[in-house]
Amino acid sequence: MEARGGVIGACAPDIVFLADRDGDGRAETREVLFTGFPTGELERGINAPQWGADGWIYFGRGWGGGKITGPKLAQPATLPGSDFRIRADGSAIEPVTGATHTFGFAMTECGDRFVVTTTSPGIYVAPLPWRY
Repeated sequence: MEARGGVIGACAPDIVFLADRDGDGRAETREVLFTGFPTGELERGINAPQWGADGWIYFGRGWGGGKITGPKLAQPATLPGSDFRIRADGSAIEPVTGATHTFGFAMTECGDRFVVTTTSPGIYVAPLPWRY
């Protein structure tokens, strides 16, 4: 995901920020934003980062859940088995409604999310914020 003049990548157990500042095709900047995501088969890892209309970056949960830490978090965050969203600067992470394992999700320009799973057939709408 393009962000902050570089890219944010999902590489479980981490989410990292990489930037090539001198144009040589190699990242001089490598910053771990968050760590602690479960690992397993690659196709079921954290996935499908997408900018939301609200300025957060949304991710599919992958293996889901866990105690997530990051250098800019005031305290560790415990994520349930749901999708989640992050601030691009690494200052916040929180769960969102819905859970996708392998195929990602789609979002409308209004921020409505639709998730798909390989566990049961169908596409699901996730209209309610997590706090509800």
